[in-house]
Amino acid sequence: MNKASLADLEQVRGLRLLVVSQYFYPEDFRVNGLVERLTELGAEVTVLTGLPNYPSGTVHPGYGWRGPWTQSLFGAKVLRVPMVARGSSGRLRLVLNYVSYAFSACLLGPARLLGARFDAILVFQTSPVLAVAPALLIGAIKRAPVLTWVLDIWPESLQVVGIAPTSPIYRVAGRLSDWLYGKCSRLLLQSSAYLPILRQRRMPEQALVDFPNYAEDLYSSTAAADGPPAELAGILKPGHLTLMYAGNIGEAQGLEAVLEAAHQLKQEGAPFTWVFLGDGRGLPSLRRRVAELDLEGVIHLLGRFPQQRMPGFFACADAMLVSLKASQIAALTVPGRIQSFLAAGKPIIATIQGEAADLIARSSSGLVSEPDDTQALLTNLRQFAAMSAQARQRMGENGQQYFQAHFRLDGVVARLMATIRHATQR
Repeated sequence: MNKASLADLEQVRGLRLLVVSQYFYPEDFRVNGLVERLTELGAEVTVLTGLPNYPSGTVHPGYGWRGPWTQSLFGAKVLRVPMVARGSSGRLRLVLNYVSYAFSACLLGPARLLGARFDAILVFQTSPVLAVAPALLIGAIKRAPVLTWVLDIWPESLQVVGIAPTSPIYRVAGRLSDWLYGKCSRLLLQSSAYLPILRQRRMPEQALVDFPNYAEDLYSSTAAADGPPAELAGILKPGHLTLMYAGNIGEAQGLEAVLEAAHQLKQEGAPFTWVFLGDGRGLPSLRRRVAELDLEGVIHLLGRFPQQRMPGFFACADAMLVSLKASQIAALTVPGRIQSFLAAGKPIIATIQGEAADLIARSSSGLVSEPDDTQALLTNLRQFAAMSAQARQRMGENGQQYFQAHFRLDGVVARLMATIRHATQR
């Protein structure tokens, strides 16, 4: 890290920051680690969030309509507002989930933050863009600049759920998104592919900041000191390559090509073992599809585990899988788990396009095929199996070196502080 970045880290002490995010611990999002690091460096952080219900769709145990509404987590003050849980299926329930958080945060947030002062407000903006609205309202009241970390660009992200650009809903969402983004002091873009889109939408050039995701340092050490996790007992097989998927399981992931490839390789007697870690709205249908293809002894669906346990699982993988369904928005985004896999020093086998595919190519960290192309994926899997152990290890080391150079958490914090400084002209 250069001297300028170190100086930016030193300025964190005393920073008064409000983080507005629909998602926060115990939900597993990168905003958690960012908040924790900021408080470790001396920032005074307040988080305005909702009731945790991702990814299961039901409110997590220990939370509910009786609260807790105020907590202290990672050294930050966490204020929660009521909202409708996303449920396990149905688009209407998801819309209610999105709208209810924004409405509650606008209605109750200013009162809950009465008397508080902030140097800046940071929005952790996944879907939907509506999370920006309460931040702008509070920013106007507190006279604090609003910086929005754009993880999911809107309205383009609506295409993932099948809403076409010609739809009236899409056009209304586009006008709303432009208005919300246009009111922000800075837009922190997790993908450089967002930059030309927002330029075309006439966002101020000085507001656009390249701001890639990060991975926690815990992924940099995948040593399983106590041996493989107990959940892998009887799954790992000598002489087999273990391919591991870790992340959300839903429609957007486009896992059908992965299942078809696994089925074909089983027919050929190829030595592959598949382990899936994660949860989501698509898990029940994935289980059914695994059964239909008679893959229960080949694909192992182990469910979701705490972040702290993931390095132990990663240590047992020969390669990590990434899959995203083909779409315009998928070509623009970089799934955050890619940074985690790079940090872990594991080769990546991906069915993905666009910015994420370019990242894997730049880092020489894996093999990439187009989404939904089972034959191309099979070609890459056979190529990976034919590699020497040294070649596979070199691929993982390339990724880890790229992570160290570009995606360390302290580098992201330093970039955030530099951006806040420019936004506030301090």
